[in-house]
Amino acid sequence: MIDIVMATYNGEKHIKTQVLSLMSQTFQNWHLHIYDDCSTDNSVEIIRELCAIDNRISLHLNEKNIGCALTFLSGIRNTESDFVVLCDQDDIWVDSKLETLLSSISHQDISIPRLCFSRGYQYDDKSKIITGRINMNVPVNLADFLLLNGGIQGCSMIFNHSLVQLIKQYDSLVAMHDHYISALAFMFGEIELLDCDLMLYRKHSNNVTNSVHGSKLFKYLSFYKNNNYLIDEVHFLAIKSLYAATKQDLSADKKKLLNEYLSLPYKNKLGLLRSILKNKFTVKNSVILALIMAIIFNKYGLNNNSKLVSWEANQ
Repeated sequence: MIDIVMATYNGEKHIKTQVLSLMSQTFQNWHLHIYDDCSTDNSVEIIRELCAIDNRISLHLNEKNIGCALTFLSGIRNTESDFVVLCDQDDIWVDSKLETLLSSISHQDISIPRLCFSRGYQYDDKSKIITGRINMNVPVNLADFLLLNGGIQGCSMIFNHSLVQLIKQYDSLVAMHDHYISALAFMFGEIELLDCDLMLYRKHSNNVTNSVHGSKLFKYLSFYKNNNYLIDEVHFLAIKSLYAATKQDLSADKKKLLNEYLSLPYKNKLGLLRSILKNKFTVKNSVILALIMAIIFNKYGLNNNSKLVSWEANQ
């Protein structure tokens, strides 16, 4: 059994198409839990219609608007199955997505927190064409992840119950749900990329995140244009908060690496460069790019308009 968690908010235009792509999956032993965050359009009515035709779909209504990150995390906290998959309200899944993700994780040691994720295509909602691929920059360890200033895309993940238990254990400030989940996986568990495309990620004006996709050159130019700082303040403070909550349970090498990362904004230019080389901190899987950014960018500041929210795991 797989629990699928979907967060919805004013998604009447695309929800039905996404849910129909779930119904067509080759793997059918799933339950979809839809958490609506106080939509003001016809989303709830559409979801109720879908619930009526498939008893594997359940609707949960937030009492107040709490935002995407907390809606997803609250939904994950309520899951009971061995494996959890996250689902955006506006994407389209390839019919083998669940089967492929499950086959990659189900034979692994369930006692180890584990996250697997796939690639996908970006689908431009206006032009109706595929414009690129998602998840082209793949962190393979904690040093690759920390300067990414973001997480692995939630809609591409499957993770096991051991990782869910960590999500239910640690309070933290959170930049976004997938950043928090990714951080826990890198701190305590194992992460694996499935090098296959299993979804269409719909790009439109109302996307919650501002992911950039397309050619590699276009991504690098866009990344440079949209970032003024090596370390984004919101993601830094989220990691700092999570580290404070988890450090008593972390291995010595993870604590050492996280302490070094948290010291980066306070180092001079030479000390910053030395730390990147010594600890092999990367940006987009490249130590060289991290060094270049450390030279030409400011060390620390706000790259985007995201904001921190407070996750209370046992609430």
